[in-house]
Amino acid sequence: MSDQPNVNGGLIKFQIGPVQSFIEAAKTIRDLWSGSYLLSWLVATAIRTVQSAEGVNATILSPHIEKNPILKLLEMGKGSDQVLTPCLPNHFEAAVDRDVSAAVIRSVESEWKTIGSTIKAALQSEFRQDSDDWDRDWDSQVNSYLELRCVYLPPGAGDSGDRIKRLHELMAAVRNIRHVPDYAPRPDSQGQVGMKCTLLGTFEQVGPAQMQTSRDYWQKRANWEGKGGTRLRTGERLCAISLIKRFFWPAYLAAKARLDVSERRYADSATVAAREWLREANIDPDDSWKNGSWSGQWLHASTPTKDAVDEPCPDNLARAIRLAKREHGPVPTYYAILMLDGDRLGALIGEHGTQSISEQLTKFALEKAPVVVEQDHHGELIYAGGDDVLAMVPLVNAFACARQLNEEFRSAEIMGGFPTATTSAGLAVVHHKEDLRFALQQARDAEREAKNAGRDRLCLRIIRRSGEATSVSVPWSLVEQSQKLVMDFVKPLEGATVPPSDRWTYRLRSMLPTIGHSAAMFDAELGRQLGRIESNKIHREAFKQRIIDLKRSFVANSTEWEAIHLEFVTLCQSASFLARGRDQ
Repeated sequence: MSDQPNVNGGLIKFQIGPVQSFIEAAKTIRDLWSGSYLLSWLVATAIRTVQSAEGVNATILSPHIEKNPILKLLEMGKGSDQVLTPCLPNHFEAAVDRDVSAAVIRSVESEWKTIGSTIKAALQSEFRQDSDDWDRDWDSQVNSYLELRCVYLPPGAGDSGDRIKRLHELMAAVRNIRHVPDYAPRPDSQGQVGMKCTLLGTFEQVGPAQMQTSRDYWQKRANWEGKGGTRLRTGERLCAISLIKRFFWPAYLAAKARLDVSERRYADSATVAAREWLREANIDPDDSWKNGSWSGQWLHASTPTKDAVDEPCPDNLARAIRLAKREHGPVPTYYAILMLDGDRLGALIGEHGTQSISEQLTKFALEKAPVVVEQDHHGELIYAGGDDVLAMVPLVNAFACARQLNEEFRSAEIMGGFPTATTSAGLAVVHHKEDLRFALQQARDAEREAKNAGRDRLCLRIIRRSGEATSVSVPWSLVEQSQKLVMDFVKPLEGATVPPSDRWTYRLRSMLPTIGHSAAMFDAELGRQLGRIESNKIHREAFKQRIIDLKRSFVANSTEWEAIHLEFVTLCQSASFLARGRDQ
């Protein structure tokens, strides 16, 4: 494989959409994964079409596909649970000696329709009960949903960088043509159309159109045992696209990978929030899954049967949870959504070439991100496509996970050969009951805030259940100190029986209007408040010094004292919240 495309040959670029609205139309972490993987699967289908086109010499330029597990699964028809991380972006570029763009579009359309028809067939026996025409809009929704674009740049003169730039400009021009779906819902025999899908409001839900009949119909589906353990929730009323996402794994992909449906389970948000608490309590959700089922909602039910979403908690497990609460305290109720993205990669690619950058990004996505998120910090990796990572992690590990991902990205093994390669990240802290679509938007906004603040940094945004929202941005150089502060709030200092209180941060915050722009007054009041912390003198002074050192680094080179003091207090309060994982 050459490092640069043949400048005298043709180039193609493929892109699939919609991405954000499709992936983030999710009720559960499983839905997020399913949407991400489905798009990666379709991009892999497009890449395989280019590679296998008869009489075509093709070189995939980006992304780097050597050892890509999804492509291996397509080729060999068998995988392992290691192939189940979405790891392809929504586009690819290739050097080809003739135009194959039409064949690429046809292959993706065919695979998408096959997925849709296979899942419809799997649902048919259940969903046609009480509604003979439950699928009247199915094919129309499937056929109109995807935005598929593939452009071809004919052979011509110019260096590789200029040719790639022209290819990107060609795709940008095509994207300016708005995608208008050829879709109109079919009325039922009474002339009514269905109500809107509760996840994708652009499409009508399947099943009866009349309101009360539809409500009864979906209530019955909520009590259905489901397909391969995948179920519908009370209140959900889904269109064809949402049902395809929900049942993609048990009704289609598991068979393709020749894997048991149980190989792919995602924890719910309540379980992610409580992951470290569960480890301390020696309660393993995986063991519960092996012996029946598990729901993170059981951790918060007042009785084994009350508030249970799907089924009652087994008596022995309910007893273990009650005992663990007595020993380890209340269960954390908040978790963190982490979005990390490389900075100015377009400029790096223009300077160093598509393939050299793409190979390193793929190595980061396949070899580093899964280990950091899932093994080192006990989170759930939803997507890792080059420089773009989406994950859910327990609060106490949030700073550490983000920091380690950034360090791996910039390590000598990955992007160390490109000194200007940096990342920005957003951490959104949300309650496990928070609407997932809203939570994802908060994480995306936090990532955008980090980039707007100068890039090469992390922005932490906490959305409390009360509606209060705080946000603070820190450079990567301060994330390690911030994580140490989190851990300081986790365990009691020597000489104390409980972790240090954060009451001093609220007292300090109340003094800020009086302190105003005076750095000296702030330092004096900070020292006074820290001196009141319960502990023996030696450890109180050590804790005090760590906070003063963090403050000194945080405010370095700043002259906007009033604003920076407020941000620092917010950082300290945020660290305490990450350690606690719940409202007081």
